[in-house]
Amino acid sequence: MGCLMKRKNIILILKILTSILILSILLYKLDYNAVIYNLKTLPLIIILLMVVEYCIAVFMNSLAFFVLFKERNKKIKFLDFLKLNWYAFSIGQFSPGRVGEMGITYLLKKRYNFAIGKSFASFLVYRISAVVVLLLFGLIAIPLYFDNLNSWIPIIILFLVFIICFILAIHNDKLRFFIRKYILRKYAPLISGFYIEIKQIIRKKSLVIKSTLISALKFSYGALTVTIILYILGIKVPFLLVLGINSISMLFTFIPISFSGIGIKESAAVFLFYYLGYNAATIGAVYIMFTATYLILNFSIFLYFTYIKETTSIENKKIRLKQ
Repeated sequence: MGCLMKRKNIILILKILTSILILSILLYKLDYNAVIYNLKTLPLIIILLMVVEYCIAVFMNSLAFFVLFKERNKKIKFLDFLKLNWYAFSIGQFSPGRVGEMGITYLLKKRYNFAIGKSFASFLVYRISAVVVLLLFGLIAIPLYFDNLNSWIPIIILFLVFIICFILAIHNDKLRFFIRKYILRKYAPLISGFYIEIKQIIRKKSLVIKSTLISALKFSYGALTVTIILYILGIKVPFLLVLGINSISMLFTFIPISFSGIGIKESAAVFLFYYLGYNAATIGAVYIMFTATYLILNFSIFLYFTYIKETTSIENKKIRLKQ
């Protein structure tokens, strides 16, 4: 157990160092002084737009998941679900591919005694639909704006095919038995009810479509925010181009070589804009500031739910016991 924890800590440190290295190379290539100048001179309205975008992203993130979850778990209200998912969202910031967001299944079990397997079924459908949206947005942008990058199209299509194969594989009894016996082992009981739940969700096609549309709106609003910010800074960029680049750069966060995809995502976005001749230093400053905003806000939320709120809850319980 000690060796496992030590190994995890080493991997985490290596990922943080990788993110720092990638960001350092990015700053060097963009002209460090130009990026720092752009960061220092960003108008306050731009910071406010980033904060609003963060709040709306969390809200729509929760809503896209909730429309799938509430169908068979009606006793939880959206506001309570939003608080738990916001906590999980903050944890996800510090994990590869945002897998930390799966913590919502544990929180739902702890607070409301919802079965982890059933919660995870809703979470998986929500996440797969969100990834499909990103892939489709990227698939639209590449032929429209990147003629010389058409070789990326087969890769995106391959991802879509992989997702379809994964969904079909879930229905294979032998594969599910193999996963339970040889991969999950003693943890298999934790996801009991997963297959039955996921079948029920998939049958409700209207809910899956609704969740997918909410995810699409969330990504679209994020792209619109970037478009407006760049316009304020004097850079006119088509909305569809920003939407496509944002989607492609988000997909890069699933590569688990850096801390929460930091460095890779920003570099991918800057490269694609630079490829089309846009001001890389200004755009780099915007994406770096976006990342910093998310990190600061998510870290603040994490501290609030982990320490401040938990301490307040314990103190209130002690007061009630004394009374």
